[in-house]
Amino acid sequence: FLDKVIGGRAHLVGYSDGAIVAVLIAIRRPDLVGKLVSISGNFHHDGLLPGVLDGFAHEEPLRRLAGRYGEVSPDGEAHFGVVVDKLLRMARAEPT
Repeated sequence: FLDKVIGGRAHLVGYSDGAIVAVLIAIRRPDLVGKLVSISGNFHHDGLLPGVLDGFAHEEPLRRLAGRYGEVSPDGEAHFGVVVDKLLRMARAEPT
């Protein structure tokens, strides 16, 4: 995305999962990152408290997001579970 849309280096700012994504980009493609600001993102998954992600996919606020996601995603609301699974997998194993 950065190399196609921006066409070069960019300054990245991410919050929470966005911070993890920004760190992953910086790790995998440092040539595309000028400066990096990571806000409330974990550097390593072992910094999470045990059980903090348990039940995350079933919480009411997250379920309410599925409808909003479906309104703007070309994949539709049914695809939201795939996104949640990817986010949980990332939180459990990334960025390092």
